Amino acid sequence: MASGTDTFAAIQWCGHCKKLAPEYAKAAAELKADGIRIAKVDATASPGLKTRFGVSGFPTIKLVRANGEEPKAFGGTRTQE
Repeated sequence: MASGTDTFAAIQWCGHCKKLAPEYAKAAAELKADGIRIAKVDATASPGLKTRFGVSGFPTIKLVRANGEEPKAFGGTRTQE
């Protein structure tokens, strides 16, 4: 994850995650102007990140703050908004 930048990270690429992908891409384009990054992580290829962020189900979306706060699970809708 980029340091100094707030980041939403979607973890894994199962069927539900693939359905989320178009909405996630729209949100990434919109939030980029605000200096917020969207990252995609395949937890099967990055088991260390899966463990680090406590991922147990998919899709998982976490807000990783640049200020070092503990990452928080995103509980909103899975749409661009």
